[in-house]
Amino acid sequence: MPSDQSSPQGSGSTEARLEQINADLDRLRQNLTSQLQGEIQQLQQHKTQLQQEISSLEAQRRSLMQQMAPTLAAELRNIVSRQSANPSPNSSYSNGSPQVENYSNNANRLISDLDETFRSTFKTLQLDLNSYHSSLSQQLSQMYTLEQQGEAILDALVNRLKEELNNSQPRYVAPPPVTSVQQSTAMQPTTDYGYEQTDIIQDEPLEPKVYTPSPKDTAPVKKELTFSKPQLGLILILFSSLILSLQNVVISIILNQSSIFGFIKTGGYISPGIGNSLLILFLRMIFVVPVMCLIAKSLHPSSFKDIEKFFEERNWMLMAKVAGCGFALFLSQVLIYTALGPLSPGVAITIFFIFPIVTLLLAWLSFGERPSNIRWLVAFVVVLGVGLISAPSGGAQLSLPFGSVLAAIFSGVSFAVHVLLIQACTKKIHPVPFSVINFGTILVFASISLFLTFTPFMPDSWSISVEPGKGFSVLLSGMILGVLTLLSYLANNIGVSYIGAAISAIFGATGPVLTSILSLIIIGKTLSGQQVLGMLVVTAGVLALNLERLYGTKAKSKVKAAD
Repeated sequence: MPSDQSSPQGSGSTEARLEQINADLDRLRQNLTSQLQGEIQQLQQHKTQLQQEISSLEAQRRSLMQQMAPTLAAELRNIVSRQSANPSPNSSYSNGSPQVENYSNNANRLISDLDETFRSTFKTLQLDLNSYHSSLSQQLSQMYTLEQQGEAILDALVNRLKEELNNSQPRYVAPPPVTSVQQSTAMQPTTDYGYEQTDIIQDEPLEPKVYTPSPKDTAPVKKELTFSKPQLGLILILFSSLILSLQNVVISIILNQSSIFGFIKTGGYISPGIGNSLLILFLRMIFVVPVMCLIAKSLHPSSFKDIEKFFEERNWMLMAKVAGCGFALFLSQVLIYTALGPLSPGVAITIFFIFPIVTLLLAWLSFGERPSNIRWLVAFVVVLGVGLISAPSGGAQLSLPFGSVLAAIFSGVSFAVHVLLIQACTKKIHPVPFSVINFGTILVFASISLFLTFTPFMPDSWSISVEPGKGFSVLLSGMILGVLTLLSYLANNIGVSYIGAAISAIFGATGPVLTSILSLIIIGKTLSGQQVLGMLVVTAGVLALNLERLYGTKAKSKVKAAD
């Protein structure tokens, strides 16, 4: 592809990479600062404890001196009184006085020795405590210096990355003359965060030389099929969307007896309902959560440290947001599973895709982000498409179950709440440990809800009913859903790191179309003309909304750069 055509894409991807690098560096700086502050607080606590121990020892010393002084004085009085009460018959006043004086001198010497011993002991203890205090002060000053150096290094790294990314933007270079060496593109190795840098290297022109082609040079060169990271990112995002659509078809097969590819009859292991939807979600999470814990460390090495820190900090507001985010996704999954029973997968997912419009409205109500006129128009188009696909077709003879349509709509609303809470939570938690916590939260809610289905207080629609002899098929289906979930998650995670979230959202809008195509190919589910029109209208509306967000973000970044 020519360089002048790839320049806007390169500029956009460079700006997206720069924003991601800035966010990661800010997160790294916050983690380093919080760790240093925690260690400083621990050292301050140790210092306070040592000071309290010194005060306690000094109080004990004074108490011992006060207790021993009266005892020694009383003992001396007893000795003197005994000597005066029982004088020796051959002794005189001149002989008794030196003896009493000796006793007094011995007592004074003992008291002075004891006092000197106490003083030397406490003096040594005071010196040790002073040395500990000076050592703690030096360590605190060193930690403060290291914190300042770390901030300076991070600032320098951010500035250096900005300069390199600005210098590495692809430019159109005129074709060089025959006497110059062609340009070569060097791809730098991918960093830990999945970014890449592209540097255009052009050698100095050489002097003209006479060149005689050899037979080896004229032989055809075999070209290897390689993909650039943007191309690989697009493939992974499309693969993730395809897996998500396949997952919806698999759920429909579990709930309804189907004919796979027209000649394999299977499915209908459990009947549609809230209780059975909870069972499917529980079996899926039982497989996903342990495997996600295993692969989280390879995706983000400090995942478990971040999770441990999240629970130790006891940030109740953040915990409430994370729990609410997990519950919103849990509720959305249960409702869409309930809708996929009576409805065709393409119809249910098309109605579910009302969630971008609900996200716009919730962002307006929560953060005051008033939608633009274009977004209002897109919202009207999406609602119109949902109305077309939900309305009766064929002379009001084919109408969709009202309860299932409501389940798909509220599933989209719940998913919109989940999306808003994700934006608030991932600013303070890395996406990988956040995903582990999110999946674990879904498993907890699914377990509690599944337990409630066995209580007599729940209605009959919450009951669990598995067809006789289909228990193993249900377990196998839950494992298949778990594998599809992990494949979709990994493909989406890697693809977003290659091409950015904005471009990924554009391809995510193909969900209804891919689900309808797979449903038609695998289980032969067809749509009426009105439903196909509604699906295309919804897909076009969501696609237009994502494109408007992408180009709106680029325009804002250009304005900021101009300022």
